[in-house]
Amino acid sequence: YLGRGYQIASNVLPAVEWAHDAGIQPYEYDTELAAQLLEDAGWVDSDGDGVREKDGVKLALTLKTNAGNTTREDLGVLVQDQLNSIGFDIDFQAIEFGALVGELLGQTFDMVIIGWTGLGTDPNDDSFWHTKYDTPDSGFNFVSYHNPEVDKLLEEGLAVVGCAAADRAPFYQQIQQIIHDDVPYVFVTGSVGNVGYRTEWAGQDPGPWDFYWNIETWFDTTLQP
Repeated sequence: YLGRGYQIASNVLPAVEWAHDAGIQPYEYDTELAAQLLEDAGWVDSDGDGVREKDGVKLALTLKTNAGNTTREDLGVLVQDQLNSIGFDIDFQAIEFGALVGELLGQTFDMVIIGWTGLGTDPNDDSFWHTKYDTPDSGFNFVSYHNPEVDKLLEEGLAVVGCAAADRAPFYQQIQQIIHDDVPYVFVTGSVGNVGYRTEWAGQDPGPWDFYWNIETWFDTTLQP
């Protein structure tokens, strides 16, 4: 990732150390297994045109992302090529960001490449996963993910008396495993921010959430007390 990203496998980032489950690993790239799963599900290329079908319906989907984000556009072309190689018919489109958001919230899309920023230091991300947020035109659970066990764990994780990290962590680690198994998202990468500062300054301690969190301790080494 040219030093600007790292692979992720779950909905809780490694930076949330107390809740992140490092044992969850990304799915391996395996076209043979993918093709076999499609075959087992009844998606076969019966007419030899390179596209699988089932009950007369072609395995044709649209994949979208926001135009101008070259990283996502490049990833979209790659995903399109990979899926088409095993019998999909993927129409990849890069569209205006506002239009993309409208389709997301309206839940009128097939597949989309997006990213989340500003998630914060707490692993509770119920707005993405809880059934109650599957509300077209307003909710962020726009993939319509419904899992009663995840709903229950999210609620219990927020209700822990005292909110101690050690007591809350098991709830979020279970959630990560369930979401990993259900695959409502395919997690790809987390981003790495790059910042610079003048060499005569000292005291900086950049972290994953805020470069300026301890700015009151910074000092200019060229100044005499």
